[in-house]
Parts: sequence; structure tokens; C-alpha cells
Amino acid sequence: MVAATRETVANTRLPALRSRFAIGQLMAQFYYVYSRLGTFQATFLPYVTRATDFNHQPAAFLTYISDTLGETHKERRAGLNLVKMRQGQHESLHAYVSRWECTLFEAGSQHFSDHVRIILLSDGLRNESNCRARATCAATVRWRPYGHQRPTRCRHSTTSARRSL
Repeated sequence: MVAATRETVANTRLPALRSRFAIGQLMAQFYYVYSRLGTFQATFLPYVTRATDFNHQPAAFLTYISDTLGETHKERRAGLNLVKMRQGQHESLHAYVSRWECTLFEAGSQHFSDHVRIILLSDGLRNESNCRARATCAATVRWRPYGHQRPTRCRHSTTSARRSL
């Protein structure tokens, strides 16, 4: 049997424990959460022994568990990974985008604007993938407002960009 790690408890058990709040009494919910902690029961024994009849709050207990066992800077770390992420030399575009989207979700992407997402994605692309993406975007734009600059050329030859059209 694989030993449970702190992250495993935080990522897999906490949602299951929250789903058990259908039990009627707060004290029963509280002790159910405690009973399902397994090897981590000793860690939370001081919290449980301090609980009185007035403060058997399972939601507060779950918050305490997630603060204790969970990764505190998960979104920040994922955001930094997103900025550093680069497409591998032999990695296909769809494999990179899939990996990028997973990291984007972990970084809490609901707070990012579309413009920021596009910049983060294009910064991580290999040069030839970036050139193809720009060529595709340039081909779809038919009208440009007055004073709008033309897209800059890639370092690679322009024939590769023309072939993708």
C-alpha cells in the first residue's frame, strides 16, 4: 500500500470529505472528517481535543486541514512555471498546448485576461511554431485600422510561413 502524502490528502481526500456534509449533525460531520484522515489523525489530534460542543464546525476543520497539508503557494508556483514553460524541440504543438492549458488551470487562469494568455502561450512556442501562428493570424486579418503596423517577419525564411497558408 502506498503511503499517503500531504499533497495526496489535500488533493484527493478533501473533496470526498466535503461531500459527506449531508450527514445531519455537525458533531457527526466533524468526527467523520477526523475518522477519514487515516495516518494523519495524530497530526490533527490537538485540534480535535480542543473542540467543544460549541465549535464542532466541519467546514472550519477542513479549512484547517487544507491549510496544514495543502500546498500554500500552488497558484503562484504554477504561474511561475507558466512563464518559464517552453515548447520542447521535438514536442508537437498540440502536446505543448495541452501541457500549457493544464498549467494555466493550476495557475488560476480565471484571473488572466485573454491578452495575457495569448502572450504567455506565444512566448513559450518554438520559433517555427510562432511563425506559423503569426502567418495564420496575418492571413485571417483582412482589414487593418489606419496606422496599424504589419506583423514583423520571423527570423526563419518567409517560405515556411507562406507554405502554411
